[in-house]
Amino acid sequence: MEYFRLMRPYQWIKNLLVLLPAFFAGNLFFSNELFWRVLIAMLTFSLLASAVYIFNDFIDAEHDRLHQYKRNRPLAKGTVSKISAGILGAALAITALALSWFWVPVILPLLGLYIVLSVLYSLFFKRIIVLDILIVSSFYLIRILAGGWSAKVPVSEWLILCTIFLA
Repeated sequence: MEYFRLMRPYQWIKNLLVLLPAFFAGNLFFSNELFWRVLIAMLTFSLLASAVYIFNDFIDAEHDRLHQYKRNRPLAKGTVSKISAGILGAALAITALALSWFWVPVILPLLGLYIVLSVLYSLFFKRIIVLDILIVSSFYLIRILAGGWSAKVPVSEWLILCTIFLA
């Protein structure tokens, strides 16, 4: 159960954004192949996001122990070891990239960008308010673009603008 909590599945709802371009294009439910490609892209982002959350918790474990809410996270609490968390995070990232490689390779550059920005965010940028906001909002935009690329549909300017402003 602690490993599951470490993955933060309640955060996966953000990955529903991957479905939006195909939904708004009216294609999501009319092609079995497209539906599965977009669904796998969404799963890929869910697994990769969990790997990123684990990496962030790994980096912040000492600091999180002092926080009123974050101290209950499995790494900060000590109910999951850093070694186990590292193995789980690596396994999730490898699984996500392998899924993408075989089913939706077109989104691999976006996954790479997501990983790089996430690592930079965890290590440096979350302490700089403007960069914190810009990078976190870019994560939503990356999901929208991945949805469009995986569905092979153009992403409307309106969807991009709405995503940026809502993020």
